[in-house]
Amino acid sequence: MHTLVSCRGTRSQQRVRFSFGKASRQFGSGHHDAVRGREKKVENENKNRNPRSAPAATGCKVQTRRTLNLRARSLVVLLIIGIIAVPVMPQAHAASGTYFDNVVVILMENNAINNIYNQVPFQTTLANTYTLSTAFSQTGSPSEPNYLALFAGNNFYSSDGNCCFQLSNTNLVDRLEAAGLTWTAFAEDASGSGTCGFSPPRSGDHFPFIDFSDMQTSSRCSHFQSTSSTGDPEFIAALNQPNPSNLIWLTPNDQDNSHDSIPLTGDNYLSALVPLILSSATFTTKRAALFILYDEAKGYGSSSNCCVFASWSGPVAKKAFQSNNPYSHYSLLHTVEQNWGLSTLANDAGAPVMTEFFGASTPPPLTTTFTFSSSSPTVNTPVTFTASATGGTSPYSFSWNFGDGTTRTGASVTHVYPSTQSFSVTETATDSSLPSQNAVSSQTITISAPPPPSTSFTFLPATPIVNSLVTFSAITIGGTAPYSVSWNFGDGASSTGTSVAHTFASAQSFTVKETATDSSTPTQTATSSQSVAVVTTPCLSNRRNVAIHLHYSVR
Repeated sequence: MHTLVSCRGTRSQQRVRFSFGKASRQFGSGHHDAVRGREKKVENENKNRNPRSAPAATGCKVQTRRTLNLRARSLVVLLIIGIIAVPVMPQAHAASGTYFDNVVVILMENNAINNIYNQVPFQTTLANTYTLSTAFSQTGSPSEPNYLALFAGNNFYSSDGNCCFQLSNTNLVDRLEAAGLTWTAFAEDASGSGTCGFSPPRSGDHFPFIDFSDMQTSSRCSHFQSTSSTGDPEFIAALNQPNPSNLIWLTPNDQDNSHDSIPLTGDNYLSALVPLILSSATFTTKRAALFILYDEAKGYGSSSNCCVFASWSGPVAKKAFQSNNPYSHYSLLHTVEQNWGLSTLANDAGAPVMTEFFGASTPPPLTTTFTFSSSSPTVNTPVTFTASATGGTSPYSFSWNFGDGTTRTGASVTHVYPSTQSFSVTETATDSSLPSQNAVSSQTITISAPPPPSTSFTFLPATPIVNSLVTFSAITIGGTAPYSVSWNFGDGASSTGTSVAHTFASAQSFTVKETATDSSTPTQTATSSQSVAVVTTPCLSNRRNVAIHLHYSVR
């Protein structure tokens, strides 16, 4: 006859075993109460049939094969009833959340808000750029109760900091998985990545996931991941996957999280890590949120250390937003639950949800204007337009319609008008807010005909000599540039160009005529004439100077 002795252990280890021949099945404590009722009935029947089959020891039972057969049949009936009675919960795909679709949580250590904000550069800038909760309180001390509050809505309070290993309470992962949502929990420099031997440097003190008994399954343990504290490459890689987890948790080591270091060390760590997070595929293509939080403040309970640094950032967070409304660790849990429509767990049910930190902050209205030069633009002369904008969210983009069928983009542009008339110029500024704002500015610009061209010229030397080169240079203003210039030297020769050279073959006076033609439509011309006296030898004063020079040279 087959017999089985079964004894009940601790609550977290309760199991009910049945033996049927060589087969053995084990069921968790979820069926315990239902089975115990049926078990008691069978026990009584066995006692009536065989008074000698008394328990072998307190808390233990010696079970006959007949008893076991009855239990096995009872178990089958109970399983069938359970299958029929328990509804099948639909497993949703990763749902779109109210405030975010993906959330990253980074837990820092042991600093009040007044140790961080306006004390270290990066987190101060991050909070000023995005959000800051100025009245976010811890739920206990030391670390572990605060982490448990974030994960299960209760701090299971104990002063030893190692209070709660193998809790059987429902936790956040239970809620996430029931809703078809995904999660990954990283710890820097942990061993046993992806296994139930996962061991962060501080165990469950800073990593609440391993404090709960239902997390110790191979399926769930595969979500425990180690990441190197040198750049957190595994963590960053998870944010650049096509389908990142809905919840991603990071526990830094005790240097990076400021537990065993000064606040500036943690700030330097975040200054390198957070830009990689915000530039990752998750944060540039999805509705993602980053929450950086300290677990507790040093000197907890004093008026100067009531609150910890807590900041939301990322594309779904508001910009330049602060709130002094009271929140706590339970608020983060409740915010995650409300985001995906999950049931609350415990104390989180009464915690305020951090809804005010999400959604675009309303920027001031966008306005724009522009200037142009010159004040009296003329045909075929470049006009420079310069736009400026205020309000909205920078940076801005600008587009132009010049009223003559042409367009341009840019804050400063140039344009040439080919005809004389008035044009309505429209400049449109667009800001970077979501949704974007547009502002329009229009002005009328009148293009005038330029003054008629006028021209003149110079020549060198001032007293040209026969068979020596004479250089002529034209100077033209007015009209429409560029200009073409032609020359008539009065000796039957001609040339073109702004600056030309000519040689006269005889000593006499020649009337040199220069003609400038502009580029307007129709073209305009201007002429200039001068009499040029060509001599055979240099002038007398020059000859005297030469003679004197020769006289003294001979002496």
